[in-house]
Amino acid sequence: MARGVGLAVLLAAAGAVARAPQGPATQTHSAAADGPIRFEDATAGSGLDFVPRCGDADKDLILEANGTGLALFDADGDGRLDLFLPGGGSLESGRWRPQQGRLYLGRGGLKFEDATARSGIAQRVWGSGVALGDVDGDGDQDLLLTGFGNDQLFRNDGGGRFTDVSEAAGVADPRWGMGAAFGDLDLDGDLDLYVANYLEFDAANPPLNTAHGGKLLCQWQGCDVHCGPLGLTPAPDALYLNDGQGRFSEVSAARGTRVAQPAFGMGVVIADFDRDGDPDIYVANDVTPNFLFRNRGDGRFEEVGVEAGVAFGDQGQSQSSMGIAVGDADGDGFDELHVTNFSAESNAYYRTRDGAFYEEYGYIAGIADISLQRLGWGTFFFDADNDGWQDLFVANGHVYPEADRCDPRTSYRQAGLLFRNLEGRKFAALGAGAGATLQAPRASRGAAFGDFDDDGDLDIALANIDEPPTLLANRLAAGSSWAKLELRGGRRSAFGALVTLEAGGRKQVRELIACSSYMSCHDTRMHFGLGAADAIESLEIRWPGGAATRLTDLPARRLLVIDPERGLLESRVLGAAADPEPENTGAAEPATL
Repeated sequence: MARGVGLAVLLAAAGAVARAPQGPATQTHSAAADGPIRFEDATAGSGLDFVPRCGDADKDLILEANGTGLALFDADGDGRLDLFLPGGGSLESGRWRPQQGRLYLGRGGLKFEDATARSGIAQRVWGSGVALGDVDGDGDQDLLLTGFGNDQLFRNDGGGRFTDVSEAAGVADPRWGMGAAFGDLDLDGDLDLYVANYLEFDAANPPLNTAHGGKLLCQWQGCDVHCGPLGLTPAPDALYLNDGQGRFSEVSAARGTRVAQPAFGMGVVIADFDRDGDPDIYVANDVTPNFLFRNRGDGRFEEVGVEAGVAFGDQGQSQSSMGIAVGDADGDGFDELHVTNFSAESNAYYRTRDGAFYEEYGYIAGIADISLQRLGWGTFFFDADNDGWQDLFVANGHVYPEADRCDPRTSYRQAGLLFRNLEGRKFAALGAGAGATLQAPRASRGAAFGDFDDDGDLDIALANIDEPPTLLANRLAAGSSWAKLELRGGRRSAFGALVTLEAGGRKQVRELIACSSYMSCHDTRMHFGLGAADAIESLEIRWPGGAATRLTDLPARRLLVIDPERGLLESRVLGAAADPEPENTGAAEPATL
């Protein structure tokens, strides 16, 4: 906080001023709710041993408190899921130093190899977030790293090797970048970029918690804590358009995303919320209203967060928002939003019927009460039990190491939350039956999902601040059916493709969204739980730009590789030696949905 900010404002910034809980902070877990979902901590022996350091343990400065995200993708093109963890940094005597992040290549069986030294990834920024996207159209995922210092873009050269092209690409922004996402915002066939920036921070003259009028300036629950973000200056976000060759121009003012009052940007996601064929942008902001930039269809945007009902909490209050989950939780074909917030603020759950207007539904849905004494970060919808309904995960952890002694209702290290989706009606928080590892307290930040061991269910990776990452292996019992889609768009990215899948009498609608949660990116292979269905009855893909693919009578328990021109390229068995089926040469003619 800047000098002279009053205590009441400080308490509001920290989330201490919030409405009283409408229910208990814990929930009763029934055996039926716990069901077959179970996760085990598979970190030991995995090779994931990197500790991202963010300053010192006291967290006297806001720069040291927010941690990092992580990215899951096939970095070397061998078909296995790899993992990148940004490093943090250190600050001493007004000088800061970045920590080198780590690239881990998957070697099968939940094992990883540290391949950073030969990867070409040399981190020069105090790391915060990551974004993935094929910015040059060569078929592999390039890696953007945001943070304090100049953002960095690493071009994927294949085989797990990368080249820093930040300056040439025009994205080496010195502002403190947080969440970021790629998407074809102007529908010209290449990936553009949105970066949510946080605040102005001077390492040589940081906002210290010094005495003012005989009292320390920055307090939370009666304890002295680091200052910010209120009282500091928010940094404007950045919108970049791609020229088709991997070079970007910052166009936020010209395209309508430059707002009159900048906010403290944290999470960001690019998705077609209103299903009109062009991607929109949602930004979670700390202690300031959240943004929804509606795409007008001509490459320009209009900020409609207040009108759409996704700018504030359930009582019209600004919240300290961090992470974003996007998914069709109620099965109506439109995506809901789950946004994580500070402790004493409930996480927000925005439900929609048309993608244009939302209602805050967290208490009714059963996910708000239990979040009140937790501080949420990474979050995502995913089908944890392969029943065809999107479940919900939340990573938690406080920003103040003092939390344990200052507020008996909360703690610095906190357990994650896993909610089972009860067929779109509401959610049930799962207890110990889902695995003791979910109850283990951690100082988590980023969170992402992917099938690391290719066994047909989704695992979880957590980025923890000042601690090694956590790998949570899904131990779902054999028998549940599933399908994975690898969408290849050729020179045009498949990000934003809308998939409608019918199996077992149910229809699921899913958009290919790579990056969301808190500054993190998920496995881009789309995963669908199919329950007891042995086959996919029909599959429709609306590709970015309007082309469509239709397929019928597809096998379950396969990875289906599809592109818009040739249809089904491959039907691959995972977790064993691949035995691809012949290419489909006639079942997927381009069509208009």
